[in-house]
Amino acid sequence: MESLISDLLLVLPLHLTNDLVFLIMRWQMLGKLHEKDRPVSKAFFGKSRTFMGMALIFSLNLAFYAAFTGKILPLPAAGAMIGVHASSLLKRSLRMKEGQPLPPVDQLDFVLGGIAGLALSGIHLQNLYLVLAISFAAHLASNIAAYLLGLKEVWW
Repeated sequence: MESLISDLLLVLPLHLTNDLVFLIMRWQMLGKLHEKDRPVSKAFFGKSRTFMGMALIFSLNLAFYAAFTGKILPLPAAGAMIGVHASSLLKRSLRMKEGQPLPPVDQLDFVLGGIAGLALSGIHLQNLYLVLAISFAAHLASNIAAYLLGLKEVWW
């Protein structure tokens, strides 16, 4: 049980970042700076993957990992960012419409990328499959809660 809690704490920054980026980007909390933001590539990633979003994913993950572990861990931060963009690229290559769901990819893209970054940093989860199952359920539950609270237009 102790190793599971330790593993969940290692992926918590990924979840916190994912939720905060959603709030910041969706609610345009950055004002005029957000107006200047542009998609990285509409053709490859869709219109919602922006330069500011990339910077937020990377910097928030970096900050959370520094706060939680006391270490600067750029690889999980980069991995989470790459995971999100890879899922967008996958959806574009499957000719899916913007915002169309692709479970479980949508729920695990940032987590899988972050976990890969942790592994490349020499940090390995002992309960990988359980962490992925909990991450999937937690992400889905938070999306449903956000939908019921009127924060999202779709439940996924």
